[in-house]
Amino acid sequence: MDSASLLEVYRRDRRALLGFVLSSAGGRAVDLSCVDLDDVSADYALDYVASEACSLTPQQPP
Repeated sequence: MDSASLLEVYRRDRRALLGFVLSSAGGRAVDLSCVDLDDVSADYALDYVASEACSLTPQQPP
């Protein structure tokens, strides 16, 4: 497989993974059709998911 084909496979898989991670965060539907997932950093996606997970954690009463 040549390097151009490998790059396309990488980009396709990365977009699929980021799309899954961002759309499944928080359990609500997110429209990613207008988002260029090639421009979304993995750090942003992970921070977004982490912040959503924290907001869904039940708070203990004081």
